[in-house]
Amino acid sequence: MQALIRAHHLQKSFGNQKAVKDISFTVNQGDIYGFLGPNGSGKSTSIRIILGLLTPDSGHIELFGEIQNRSKPSFLSRIGALIERPDFYLYLSAYRNLELMMRYSGLTPNKTQIMTILEWVGLAERAKSAVKTFSHGMKQRLGIAQTLLHEPDLIILDEPVNGLDPQGIKDIRDLILRLNRDLGKTLIISSHILREMELIANRMVVINRGEVVVEGVVKKLLSEGSQRVILVCDQAEAALKLLSSHFPDHRFELNTLGEIHSFAATPEVVEFNRLLVQNNYPVRQLATQNSLEDYFLNIT
Repeated sequence: MQALIRAHHLQKSFGNQKAVKDISFTVNQGDIYGFLGPNGSGKSTSIRIILGLLTPDSGHIELFGEIQNRSKPSFLSRIGALIERPDFYLYLSAYRNLELMMRYSGLTPNKTQIMTILEWVGLAERAKSAVKTFSHGMKQRLGIAQTLLHEPDLIILDEPVNGLDPQGIKDIRDLILRLNRDLGKTLIISSHILREMELIANRMVVINRGEVVVEGVVKKLLSEGSQRVILVCDQAEAALKLLSSHFPDHRFELNTLGEIHSFAATPEVVEFNRLLVQNNYPVRQLATQNSLEDYFLNIT
């Protein structure tokens, strides 16, 4: 599998604050790559380093097999990016905005190409409408259309569903999947909406406090990692104390419904159940949940 991006030990500080301490990761051709981390973890700084908007204090980026060269940013012609929210001329139409952006990029506007892209993002019927009449979700889709104008190999989207309603989120999700499946685009998606990332990303990296916590195939990481455990049994408070004393490396919490919650691998769940039964605390319900959100919260 060809690597489109290799990040090697990136470090970046702003004054006394280390935004990125030591980050390495690889994005392969064909990936929908989740770039995950809490606020302030170094996600945005890392993305700006990839795009050449920031220079790392140490480490380097390989793009398309070559070390990034800020003095000759030819690599940018192969990347489309939407960072934060898109900006447009609100009183101009969607078509006119894209036409101007092609000119700004040194491209010759092509009506057929622009209309095809608008069709891809579901805005062909609103091509002549002023952008000021667009919803937030429509503006996001027009922003993604902007990234496609120069037919890039790699698309980077920073929080593309931030602030959208459920229908808007679904529209962006479906668009990302189609860009990957039907156009063969490789995408990096930075997001804190973990349920969405679980639905679309095949690989991911999780960073926290400027360092990589884990990187790998999403399904494999979820299958191998700890899962949320929910226990319902008699005398829940006493059972909680028993579990806490025998498994001091685990955190057990009792919620208002009388459920005991923890994180554990499958063999440990078996041990929880055995301990409670042996000490006359019949387990009435035992369930496990394995979601990206739980995995993320557990490791960060």
